[in-house]
Amino acid sequence: MTSFQEILLSDGMMESMFPPDDHNVSVKAPAEDTPFQEHLSITADDGAVLTAELTGEGPLVVLSHCWTGSHAIWAPVAKRLVERGHRVLSYDQRGHGASTIGSEGLTIQRIGADLAFLLQSIEAKDATVAGHSLGGMAIQAMALHHPDCIHKHVREVFLVATAAYGIGINRLRELITSVIGSAPLEWVMRRRLGHLLVRGALGRKARKEDIVNTRDHFVTCESNVRSAILAAMQVMDLRDLKWTDVPVTVVHGTRDFLTPPSRGRELANRLGAELVWVEGAGHMLPLEVPDQIADLLGKATGDPPRKTFK
Repeated sequence: MTSFQEILLSDGMMESMFPPDDHNVSVKAPAEDTPFQEHLSITADDGAVLTAELTGEGPLVVLSHCWTGSHAIWAPVAKRLVERGHRVLSYDQRGHGASTIGSEGLTIQRIGADLAFLLQSIEAKDATVAGHSLGGMAIQAMALHHPDCIHKHVREVFLVATAAYGIGINRLRELITSVIGSAPLEWVMRRRLGHLLVRGALGRKARKEDIVNTRDHFVTCESNVRSAILAAMQVMDLRDLKWTDVPVTVVHGTRDFLTPPSRGRELANRLGAELVWVEGAGHMLPLEVPDQIADLLGKATGDPPRKTFK
C-alpha cells in the first residue's frame, strides 16, 4: 500500500465528509479571516496589476503564496502574526486571485521580478520574507536575478514546502500540463471527487476545511494559469543560487508528496540554511500548521525558534 493510500484509508475519507456537488466554491477559511486594513494595487513594468493586502503594525513580514493559491492561503498565519505585533503584506501572484498576468506572461523568473517590484514599491526595510511552494520559487528567483533587492529590503528568508528544480514527471510533462488545464478535470474537481484528489496535498491530520479550501483555490484559478505555471515549474532550475547575504530557513513537511522532502534537504544543503522538519505534515503548511509557521516567522522580533514540530 502506498503512503497516499494509507492517508486516505487511515483518515476515513468517506464521501459524507465532503460538501455536495453544488457546494458554493469559496477560497477563504472564514474562521481564519484576517481584518486587512489596506488594499494595494500595484502595476508592474509589464502592465500586470498585482493586488496586495497590508495590515498590522510592527516589523514587516511579506508572504508569497503557492501555485493555484491566493493571499488567502496565508490568512491563518497572517492573522497570528498581526496579533503578535507584526505588519503583514500578502499578495496575489500574477494570474492568481485578483492579479492580472501582464505582457511578459507566467515564468518563474517573472514572478521573482514581481516580488522584487513589490518590495521596492512599498519601500520595505528589514522585511522577513516567506514563500510557500511557488512563493518560495519566487524568492529564489528574486535572489538569483535581483540580489540587490535582497540586500536592500530583506533581513531573513523562509522557504516553505518548496524546491529549486525537479517538479513533475518529465517524461509525462506535456500530458500532465494539458490535463491540468482541461475541461474534464475542471468538471471533476468541482465535484466531491475534487476534494479527494487534493487530499494528498495535506498530511496525516488534515482538517476538512483545509481540504475544501485547497480544492476551492484550485478550481478558482484559471485553467490557463494552472497549466502555464506548472509548465514553468517543470522546466525551472534555480540551483545557480548558491547563497544569499541574509539568513535562510527551509521548512518542509515530512509527508509532502508535491515537493518531496529531498527537495527541501537539497535547498538547505546548498544554501547553508537551517532545515526545520514538520512531522506528519504535507504540502499545505500555512493551512496545516499556522501556529508553528507563525512561531518561526516571529523570530524577526525575538520569538523563540522551534526546531521540530509534532
